[in-house]
Amino acid sequence: MSQPAWPEEGRQPDHGNRSGQRPPDDWSEQPPRPPSGMSGGMKACLVVLCVVGFCCLLCCGGFGYFGYSMVPKIATSPADINAAREEIAKIDLPPGFEPKNSAKIDNWFCKVTMVEYSNPGHANLMMLQMLPKFGGPDAVAPMRQSIEKQRVTNVEVGPMANAKVETKTLKIKGKDYTFTFTTGEEGAVRVGKRMPGDKMPTIKTPPEKTPDKAPADKTPADKGPDNADKGAAPAKKSIRHHITGDFDGKNGLVLIDVDFDDTYKEADIVKMLEGIQ
Repeated sequence: MSQPAWPEEGRQPDHGNRSGQRPPDDWSEQPPRPPSGMSGGMKACLVVLCVVGFCCLLCCGGFGYFGYSMVPKIATSPADINAAREEIAKIDLPPGFEPKNSAKIDNWFCKVTMVEYSNPGHANLMMLQMLPKFGGPDAVAPMRQSIEKQRVTNVEVGPMANAKVETKTLKIKGKDYTFTFTTGEEGAVRVGKRMPGDKMPTIKTPPEKTPDKAPADKTPADKGPDNADKGAAPAKKSIRHHITGDFDGKNGLVLIDVDFDDTYKEADIVKMLEGIQ
């Protein structure tokens, strides 16, 4: 009886008689499987993305914090305004000056404190203190030079007419400081001006020049160009004063600006400035 063409169970087939042909793979060997998990390049990309994302988040957060820290904190309470003034300097204000507002900025770059007082219609006073947080005392010197140069070369007289500008040296806390004084006419204030409800005097034509039929003239007597200024007293000019300067405050360089009319005397304002402690 002939032998079967297939090998017995458990025996490998005999491929010896197949010369010149590649033997098939062993049935017991399985093909290699692809490695599981992420490749090294993918991991590196993810690490780079995480680092970049963190840097972006940190950068955006830093800019956001910087922008938030530059927003001033405004106060209108008289107690808060007076407390802010005490942080700048001790100054005795003339009668009539009332607290108006204050503002504070405090961040890693600098600390700024500002207060404003006013006597509505008559005077205004503003003080602003700046304290750089880097550079030490040397950081204030160039700032002061720039401010003084700007104040001397670019004097703003506003609505003043016939303005006179001069510099004076004031002594504050034993040191000499240069201040700019500007004086001028604020404008014309008309005294005794008619109000809209006032009655105007009737203008009569002399009898000898009155025609038989007077021409109709519906123009009111107070609207004519010749009668525009009749009944009004001469104009009274108001003098305005403006004093600006800087000095060393309790916690930094202080800028001060005082604007006032004839309600206050210039000598009294100078006394106030020289009494700063």
